[in-house]
Amino acid sequence: MDALKDEVLGVDAAVALLLGADAATAVRAAATLARYAPAGIEEVAGVYRESLDFWSHEDLERGRIFRWVENALAISRAPPPEDARGFARVALQSQLDELSYDNGAHSLTRPFFRHRLFGLARSQDPAARRGALQTLLLAGEQGVLLALREELANERSDWANEVRRVYREVTSPASPYERRGDDPEER
Repeated sequence: MDALKDEVLGVDAAVALLLGADAATAVRAAATLARYAPAGIEEVAGVYRESLDFWSHEDLERGRIFRWVENALAISRAPPPEDARGFARVALQSQLDELSYDNGAHSLTRPFFRHRLFGLARSQDPAARRGALQTLLLAGEQGVLLALREELANERSDWANEVRRVYREVTSPASPYERRGDDPEER
């Protein structure tokens, strides 16, 4: 956290904390940036976006993507000023939109990613289910969330209620998670 205030190391330290730390630390890092280097947020946002350029199967299997999503959502809901809150969520959503293309060996494509998230959301591992659900929300995956909701339609559990809540959130007209670019009229 002290390195955030350093002119030379500040940007790299911020990106390392935003991507690699737990959610609480990522929120503290965003708040520190907003307080001590408000002009540097733009530079941090640029390096952050570049750091997310390539996603691999390993990133998904090891839970890195879930950590990135959890941190970005935590930052977007935190008290720092708006410019320090939204950039991580927007950058991740942009990268999720780019998953429709094959970036080379071991890279994720949107269909594979969607399939794996659906499977993880249906698993018995609570951490994997929660991470998959948050990622589906951020990706604006209404179809997968609808399939999960329908699969759990007759179930009365905390998990089923959470799936229904996330589906409502992603389909809300004011949702920042709505997937853009799917409408052929917009292209």
